[in-house]
Amino acid sequence: MPSLFFFIREAGIGLRRSGLMSVLSLCTLAVSMVVLGFFLLFTVNVNNLADFFVSRLEIRVFFRDEITRRDKRDFHAVVQGFDTVREVEFVDKAVAWETLKQQYSGTQLTTYINKNPLPDTMIIRVTDQTKIQEMVAKLKTYTTVVEDIVYGGYVTERIQLLSKWLRISGWGFNALLLLATLMIIVNTIRLTIMARHNEVEIMQLVGATRWFIRWPFVIEGFVLGVAGSSVAIGILKFSYDAVARYIQQQFPFMPLIFNSPVLWWIYTGLFIIGTVLGIVGAYISISRTLK
Repeated sequence: MPSLFFFIREAGIGLRRSGLMSVLSLCTLAVSMVVLGFFLLFTVNVNNLADFFVSRLEIRVFFRDEITRRDKRDFHAVVQGFDTVREVEFVDKAVAWETLKQQYSGTQLTTYINKNPLPDTMIIRVTDQTKIQEMVAKLKTYTTVVEDIVYGGYVTERIQLLSKWLRISGWGFNALLLLATLMIIVNTIRLTIMARHNEVEIMQLVGATRWFIRWPFVIEGFVLGVAGSSVAIGILKFSYDAVARYIQQQFPFMPLIFNSPVLWWIYTGLFIIGTVLGIVGAYISISRTLK
């Protein structure tokens, strides 16, 4: 226990002696954590946006005019039996026509179109959006009932591809960013240690063990990691809340993440990562110096 207090005291003395370099190390770590944090927040919001749009994709089946009500009921029963179907809604063409005329009341559609051109429609919502194309392929086999199918297939593919690409590339980018951050922190802390090279040499001359020399520097790295990540989280939280609220005001229907456990996990993760980077960076730096 006395040794621990000694190491903590030495770490405090070291931070004060190399004040400018300590501040530089702290700022370097904080900036790196802010960049990483912004990328994580951007990624989770884009993925959330993609999931939002994909979850609202639906299949619209247009019936042939010549089929009977019984044909439609039978087809409805068949569709309800599919495993991936979540909801089926029937839209009568007369109701759809009246709705369309109300939406475009200023254009007086009846002046240009004498009769209702819309077919009876079935709207199908599925439980798994990745199964939409498979569902459409099944529905197209009912050629005696189905006139046409609209499901935004291209949009579905693009959104799902974007979401998948972001998830995969995000891990790679985060790994590279963490590696770059660690290298920057190692070199920055090493400059601090080099400025105290005489102090390290004296400790070696009097017979201090490697770990006895390491501990104060590792504790300094811990303090810098905690302080740097805390500063970064404060900047991120303030900036993200301000930007997200502004975007929400401009685009009210944009599904941004606000009071979600995801944000708590991101901030907690950044704190842990920043602290670990500070410790590891200090350990690597002092270990290289002691070689």
